[in-house]
Amino acid sequence: MRSAWKGAIGLLLAIGFLQADWSLSGQIRHRFEWNHKAFNADQGANTYHLLRSRLGVTFSNDPIYAYFQFQDSRTFGTETSTLTDGSADNFDLHQGYLRIRHPFGWRMCLKIGRQEVALGNQRLVGAVGWHNIGRSFDGIRIHTHLGPADLRLFTLRTNETGAPKDQGDFDLFGLYGTLPLPMAKVEPLVLFEQTYNQPDSLTVQRFTAYTWIHGALGGLSYSLEGAYQGGNQQGLDISAFLAAFKLGYTLQSAAAKPGVTLGLDFLSGDSDPADDKLEVFNTLYATNHKFYGYMDYFLNIPVHTFGLGLQDLYATLSAKPYPGLTTKVTGHVFQAAQDYTLQDGSKSRAFGNEVDVTVAYNYGENLKVSGGFSVFLPGDIFKEEKGEDPATWFYLMTTVTFK
Repeated sequence: MRSAWKGAIGLLLAIGFLQADWSLSGQIRHRFEWNHKAFNADQGANTYHLLRSRLGVTFSNDPIYAYFQFQDSRTFGTETSTLTDGSADNFDLHQGYLRIRHPFGWRMCLKIGRQEVALGNQRLVGAVGWHNIGRSFDGIRIHTHLGPADLRLFTLRTNETGAPKDQGDFDLFGLYGTLPLPMAKVEPLVLFEQTYNQPDSLTVQRFTAYTWIHGALGGLSYSLEGAYQGGNQQGLDISAFLAAFKLGYTLQSAAAKPGVTLGLDFLSGDSDPADDKLEVFNTLYATNHKFYGYMDYFLNIPVHTFGLGLQDLYATLSAKPYPGLTTKVTGHVFQAAQDYTLQDGSKSRAFGNEVDVTVAYNYGENLKVSGGFSVFLPGDIFKEEKGEDPATWFYLMTTVTFK
């Protein structure tokens, strides 16, 4: 009898799978990097070949949708032998989630499982697509609408220990929305994080309130961002903020679409590390590669800014001289938000200056080739912390995508 039930269930599942829509998607991306970032002219450069391969399988039978994305991320030559090493150390499930439209008749969409979460411009929560692995989260998201507003409520678990009373677990809760307005779009975000170091004892209880307002009128575009962090971290009261402004103009009437962008990012730093306040802003789960220079000296903020915060004044020149071809030159002036005491006792806020030159070409819908060269001139702080010589970096990346 039990075998008959199993057979019947298997037959029903098979019929459901045959009636559903199946599709495959994938991506293979190779990036060569020439890395001379050590701020030491006597030290030779390193070269790397990074390969990321993704295969996605989609199952759709309205109102149910399932997606699996398998990924292999590797650096050429890191396996001892491609002949004898078959352990698949670099293979993982990058995404695997179930999405249900209008469960129980409710006007919402439910998404459960491992998934990429990229909110807004990814200033605080992003997929970090530049990275050879990329970020995904384990959790639940609810998507709904309230009039013209689009709302997403989510709970994500970034660490699970299995200990009683969730000791050592780390949870992230959030509410993200978008509201279209005339000549503007408002995207607010509220995040709350907590972890228990001991039962009934919170070691981190941090909230972040953030708003992004952006829009365009003809060739003119603008972006305003503001965030405040509060709460408690290991007995310290958190009080930190972020402010960002960007203004751009593109000459639409010109064939090459030349454009210029000016911007300033300000992340607060800790004025007195010895007191009971934590005033340095934490960028949390951001895709920082797209904001603070392509050489990635400021990926982990506040660690990479020594708790001093960050000021980034930048300018970008861009053009599209040929169909499918985009060129950009960006200059950054990086400074700390708080004073750094040098070895001679003087004060400085200069991290250094960076110039990024990038070229990208889309060859049809499936192939993209991009490359870039960057140089970083160290300021007083980096000269003492890292070295006095300029640092350089080059990359060439090829991406093939199919859907």
